Amino acid sequence: MRDLSSQSRATRTMKVRAPFVPREQNGGREWTTHPALGIAAKVLFRPKTLSHNGNLPNDAGRSGLTLCTFRCVEFVLYVSHSPDGIIRMTIAAAGSGFLLFKWVINYSTGQGRLDINMKTGIIYPQNELQGDPGAVRKIGLATEELGFDHLLTYDHVLGATHDREPKLSGPYTEKDPFHDPFVMFSFLAGITQRIDLITGILILPQRQTALVARQAADLELLSNGRLKLGVGIGWNYVEYDALGQDFHTRGKRLEEQIHLLRQLWGSEQVVKFEGEFDHIDRAALNPRPKNNIPVWFGAFVEAALKRAVRLGDGLICVDSVRGDAFRQADRLKAVLRDAGRSADDFGLHCNMLNAKTPEDAVETASRWRDIGGTQVSVSTMGQGFTTADQHVEYMNMVAEALSRSDL
Repeated sequence: MRDLSSQSRATRTMKVRAPFVPREQNGGREWTTHPALGIAAKVLFRPKTLSHNGNLPNDAGRSGLTLCTFRCVEFVLYVSHSPDGIIRMTIAAAGSGFLLFKWVINYSTGQGRLDINMKTGIIYPQNELQGDPGAVRKIGLATEELGFDHLLTYDHVLGATHDREPKLSGPYTEKDPFHDPFVMFSFLAGITQRIDLITGILILPQRQTALVARQAADLELLSNGRLKLGVGIGWNYVEYDALGQDFHTRGKRLEEQIHLLRQLWGSEQVVKFEGEFDHIDRAALNPRPKNNIPVWFGAFVEAALKRAVRLGDGLICVDSVRGDAFRQADRLKAVLRDAGRSADDFGLHCNMLNAKTPEDAVETASRWRDIGGTQVSVSTMGQGFTTADQHVEYMNMVAEALSRSDL
């Protein structure tokens, strides 16, 4: 079996009948299995909890219902309902980001569609939560329970005052709190089972390469393969100085780091590496990750786009007042073409910072899907929310809007 999200974007979404077809019985409505689900159940694994006639079990709620175990992998059915009769149903491998099927069903008509589709997630709004550790748990669990595919977090080790020369170009100051992505995601890996954990982005050149290799490998193992490592070079030279790294060579160092990380994560037992910035004399990372860790790049300028295409598995774009993600994606296509690389095996992620309502989020996500996007992340920030509960309520509103859409 393979992750269906890796299919060609031209075939990522298909229209089919609902997997559970309604029929009237005793004045009520009963769901019976569509042949697509039956075939999947019979061919791919041995069902344990579906009833003998294939009816949808009553307890298949958002917490998930184990369908079967295949080759030691537990497959779980997740079902969520919206008030207007739309049912979202996902079958996924427990404890990983492996998506088997996702259906969106209209209860009243019995019509639906099978999605092999763009993934939708949440940006953790950590600079609006005063560093509250309880908010990490609340928003992490809500992301999974509401049916989102991933949680993305930003990275800053230090915030700095802006009353200095040269001026700092970024938006954050010493007053904005940030949790360390590896520590935060290690906690969430222990309390979630399905959602991907994405750094969007980790400022890699200001960190020790071997230590990042160790931290990322452990997180990949502890999360059962759910880590997606987004990396970039950042803008805060104060952080670089405090961490003992050269701000002016960060782009060049990032390239070298990617090569070293992949060597340390790879099949070599012992690594000997002589680079400009890192040196390793016959040493090994043990244990190594079980699976390849996808490395995505954040990029705004041409040189960074070319670096992403040359070294990465995907690009994380930002749609905000500071950058047009759609224009960036259009430019990426040209860079991919010039490099002789297919767009079908290169991920395209959008952080939707401009979308400030659920309707805006759906509209932006739809446009992103239509240009070949593979992932979007919803922002709950910038709307005056002061508590984690308010952010979760907005997440719920977005989930409901998505359930009514064709996403």
